[in-house]
Amino acid sequence: MTINDIIKTTITRLKEQNINLTPKNYTSMFCNVAKEYNVSIDDCEELKKYIQKLSPFIQEQIKKQQPKDLNEFIIYLISSLNRATAGDINKQNLTLITLVKRLLQTITFLHDKEATRLANISLDRIEYLADVNSFEMIKDKWFDFMTSYDDSYLEKLKPFCHIESNNLEDIVNSVVKSMDKGSDVTLLESLSKLIIASLNPSIANAVDDELAALSYDLKSSPILLADLQIQEKIKSLIKKRIKLDKEEVNSKVNSLNDILDELSKKLIAIIDKSSVSRETLNQIKDELQRDSSELDLENLKNRLASIADSLEVEATSLTTKIQKENDLITNLQRRMHRLEIALEKAKRESKIDFLTKVLSRRTLEYELKVVESAYKRYGIEYSLVFFDLDNFKMINDTFGHDAGDSILKELGKILNQNKRDVDLVGRFGGEEFLAILPKTDLKGAITFAENKRRIVENHNFLYKGERIFVTISAGVASRKDFDSKEETLQNADSMLFNSKNTGRNRVSPSIV
Repeated sequence: MTINDIIKTTITRLKEQNINLTPKNYTSMFCNVAKEYNVSIDDCEELKKYIQKLSPFIQEQIKKQQPKDLNEFIIYLISSLNRATAGDINKQNLTLITLVKRLLQTITFLHDKEATRLANISLDRIEYLADVNSFEMIKDKWFDFMTSYDDSYLEKLKPFCHIESNNLEDIVNSVVKSMDKGSDVTLLESLSKLIIASLNPSIANAVDDELAALSYDLKSSPILLADLQIQEKIKSLIKKRIKLDKEEVNSKVNSLNDILDELSKKLIAIIDKSSVSRETLNQIKDELQRDSSELDLENLKNRLASIADSLEVEATSLTTKIQKENDLITNLQRRMHRLEIALEKAKRESKIDFLTKVLSRRTLEYELKVVESAYKRYGIEYSLVFFDLDNFKMINDTFGHDAGDSILKELGKILNQNKRDVDLVGRFGGEEFLAILPKTDLKGAITFAENKRRIVENHNFLYKGERIFVTISAGVASRKDFDSKEETLQNADSMLFNSKNTGRNRVSPSIV
């Protein structure tokens, strides 16, 4: 069939169906006739070509709308652009807030528990938008910490190895080498168990940090017992353990003395309330000390019976009160036990993000501190990758927040799979994830990020039987390219925003 035949058939059908001969109606009927006779017309394929140039996600959305011509196609694109603009009104403000949080989070990466405590307090103030006075107080505490911080304790390791070195790895290797000479490991393992048992207080309920640290070291490396300085430290800590026991005994004795004082006061009160005074009791005592021939035993018996009756009444009242107080103490002990269990559970759960089951933000901050320390001390390189779900707000608006949570869970599982044991992945906040890659340069980190991006792009995310097209963007930075871990973290975050702003579903590496 020729083009002229298609034109004639088109005009005939428009007349038969009483359809006005307009350019739009003519074009639609012309393409239908050409398709019916299997004739390919470039102008009729124009809409299809435009759709194929769009991203797979938008193509899926357009298939649901089924536009019949270019006019309907353009109307759909305009409405989509309007929705995207409305959803990004506060994007700049949110970006600035996120940047401020990132900068604040970097100060938590110090190998000192006081610094960690202050950092967590600071983050809480930012999280809940505390007042200005509260921020001023936190600022002063950070200044106090900064001016008093001292890591000279590392110098204490040098005597163990008899070498001059600022490299901790050299010092530790030298210590292990010197202790391996002539040591009976089996004997030391047996002795270490006895030493650990002696370090644990037999009465006191808690061990201070120094005792706990040495116990842990001896469990891990019994060969430390061969070192003379460790032996001296053990002697010192055993004395400290005895001191702890004595302090605990004194504390319990003082508590017992308080109870006895209270009991003494109660007995005096009983005597005061009874019908017999202390003078009467003294008289009875004097009579008992007299010659038995002079005693009026009947009278003495009656008087003692009266005192006994009075004491019995008061003792019953005191017993009831003590029982009530014991019940109260028992209830408090049970509540404390439940709180201790809950606290231990909370500590364990705080390491893992409750929704995605990857590492939590605080755990990531701690692990970043560890790899930074290894970089500074041993030059072990590491890289950071920020991941972020593309168009996550649109997914929530379209399918609901339950669908969004489902996708976050699945994404966490994907990011945590097929990685090295040393690689760490956690949720940094919202739909943003952070990967810490030890012993990895920029090229290796880019490969890691691209692999995860492709897996997510090709993964079937299903919610209630419906497939949701999901992509991620990523930003990559390597520690060796920057002066500090703060700059590295900030650059990886900036590269993430570059990926988002240049089309999404891509990886942007840092450029130095």
